[in-house]
Amino acid sequence: MMNICLDVRYTTRSGASTVIEAFLENLPEKIRGVSIDVVTHRDQQRNRPRVKVPFRNRLLEFQWSQTVLAQTLAERRYDIYHSLKHVGPIRCPIRSIYRVPAVGQFVGQYPQKMMDQIYWGRAAKHVYRKADALIAVSEYVRRGLIEYLNVPAKRVRTIHNGVDPRFRAIPQDKDDVNRLRRCGIDRSFLLCVANVLPVKNLITAVKAFQRLADDGLQLVIAGNDLTAEADRIRKLTDTLGISERVLFLGRQNPEQLLMLYNRAQMLLHPSFHEGLSSTLLEAMACGLPIVAANTTSIPETTKDAAVYHDATDVDQLVFEIQRVLGDQDLQRRMSGNGIARAADFSWQKCVEQTLKLYGELGTS
Repeated sequence: MMNICLDVRYTTRSGASTVIEAFLENLPEKIRGVSIDVVTHRDQQRNRPRVKVPFRNRLLEFQWSQTVLAQTLAERRYDIYHSLKHVGPIRCPIRSIYRVPAVGQFVGQYPQKMMDQIYWGRAAKHVYRKADALIAVSEYVRRGLIEYLNVPAKRVRTIHNGVDPRFRAIPQDKDDVNRLRRCGIDRSFLLCVANVLPVKNLITAVKAFQRLADDGLQLVIAGNDLTAEADRIRKLTDTLGISERVLFLGRQNPEQLLMLYNRAQMLLHPSFHEGLSSTLLEAMACGLPIVAANTTSIPETTKDAAVYHDATDVDQLVFEIQRVLGDQDLQRRMSGNGIARAADFSWQKCVEQTLKLYGELGTS
């Protein structure tokens, strides 16, 4: 029997928590030849045997990982420690696997406070280099780990995240118009789904939208807008005279996002950096045409379900938006390509490939 300690801690409801929950939901309760215990916070209820973390303080959690968790891994004779998010023991007494969702924190794509610089630049970098295996969520992330962290290629495995099956193409509902109006949407709209941060480059989308000069369109932004970048973009919309047609919806639950993906004209995704974007997977699964930046993992993810622009080229983005809006055949092709492409991203496949990796490490 192989004994796995699976670290599934998360501190806030975010993209990481969604990934962790989806992985656990698709992890069979009983797996032949494998026993899995989980590391959780006390308020994360799990059916599996678990190691409970007593803190929700980042510094105390890290210290706990280096002492109590390291000792627990050795005493309980686990074979593999696998973390889906947190940095575990720097001196891990057993074999270790880390899921790596991005490499932007190592190449300067994200602004970081001093604590982040220490966490990623020292602790995470060290454990990734020493780990027995790394799971990269995309080939882009895999290449980054090999190039920027000098991790041997044989220790990095690409295993994609899945897409939530709730996201799918749905027929128009007679109540959709009223539901959209209650959100403030009263005409055709272009959609951005992202937390409003500089790395998401939504300012380029706003500038392009202003140049469309089409009063029959709205630009809808769904994601955390309680940020300094959102304040900056709101000021820009005032300056450009389009504030009445740019709508900030804030965070949306999956049911609300499902409606938005199915009723938008297209998704604009001008992000500077993506490890593997769940937004792109969800939009493709709903058959929504995508205009995206040709950066990092984005072309790898969407392939022919999207058309592309240089991330900072506003004129090129305007051209691609107009091209898609004016060509219904292109829209239909992109929609079909997206649905077919999204089918390649399955949580069941992700879990199966991860279990296969456990077996390979356990017998090597």
